[in-house]
Amino acid sequence: MISNHSRAARLALTIGAIALASITTGCKKKGTGGGGGGGAWLVGHAGTMANLLDDGTLGDGYALDADHDLYGITCRGLDTAFVAGDQGTVLRTFDGGDTWESLDLGTTATLRDVAAGGPDTVYVAGEHVLVVSYDSGDRWQPLRGGADHDWISLATEHTGAIALALDDAGALWRWDDVTGAMLEVTTVPGARAVTMSHDGHHAAVVGAGGAIVRSDDEGRSWTRVASGVDADLLAAWTTDDGALIAVGAAGTVVRVTATGVTAATPGTATLRALHVDAAGEGIAAGDGDEVLLTHDGGV
Repeated sequence: MISNHSRAARLALTIGAIALASITTGCKKKGTGGGGGGGAWLVGHAGTMANLLDDGTLGDGYALDADHDLYGITCRGLDTAFVAGDQGTVLRTFDGGDTWESLDLGTTATLRDVAAGGPDTVYVAGEHVLVVSYDSGDRWQPLRGGADHDWISLATEHTGAIALALDDAGALWRWDDVTGAMLEVTTVPGARAVTMSHDGHHAAVVGAGGAIVRSDDEGRSWTRVASGVDADLLAAWTTDDGALIAVGAAGTVVRVTATGVTAATPGTATLRALHVDAAGEGIAAGDGDEVLLTHDGGV
């Protein structure tokens, strides 16, 4: 479990008391050297992008030439990343963050999430915007029904063939890129975030009052999980073996595995973003610059 003990560290980072909105790890990032990998990008208020190094120290920041709030970031491979935010902001890098390019989606809507699959598929979701690109962001096309909803969270698997999109009413929609079908698969009142495993087999939605629902068939059917907490859960991560971690209000961390459900509060600030890689290196971040680290998948 993520905690303050030896296999995890609770850090208070001084970056101007900015709420961190999203995290991605596993890319080659500026300040980590030429070997690639390691560390994490964290994005948030007023165009902030922070570089958190493997040792828990804060690396160089990024001059993005953008002061809009940033809500989502995703990596693809070692060097490519995409960012989404306020006022239609979409940014991309192909060189591990050394340079960033602004992409024009033809909207000034708030874009709340971005997800990427290989080799060139990218999804962006926001206020009455749900679009996909098959060439890493050069051209975009809307998904059917995307303009009818205010989308708050988005997930895809490693190929980009399946996407899950969550709207502000708690309805979860499943897009199948092969068949072109866009179907509502479940509704979770007060839902806040959706996540999907790398292989696409497992997925989860978390939300208000400790709500968790999960899927083990690529998002087709869903089962409720008793989390044992009342705190709002705001972000989640699931792995290829079906393990699930969710974080949220008052520093709450919930872990769901085949053997049961456990909960802890290693911090006190609201946690809003979460990322755990295949090696079990994980980061949760949120209000007041609070960052929690785990090196064992949160065990």
